[in-house]
Amino acid sequence: MPQSGPGFFGLIETAEFQAVHLEMRDAYGVGNEAEDFASWKRTGVCDTDPASERWAPWVDLVRRAIGRARIAEAINPLG
Repeated sequence: MPQSGPGFFGLIETAEFQAVHLEMRDAYGVGNEAEDFASWKRTGVCDTDPASERWAPWVDLVRRAIGRARIAEAINPLG
């Protein structure tokens, strides 16, 4: 289903009070993460460096949101 609007990063950038990410699935088939996941399964190594090319945009976004006194939460209901 096509989505319209500012996109995920845009929503976080414009959050006024808090951002909540509600996890509704136990597994996700995210194509752009398939190679990283396959590499982790093969090697057991995962990129967790917040300054890495993969994570820096996300870490910077969250830091800006927290700097504006926004709260970020992830909720994963037990299924």
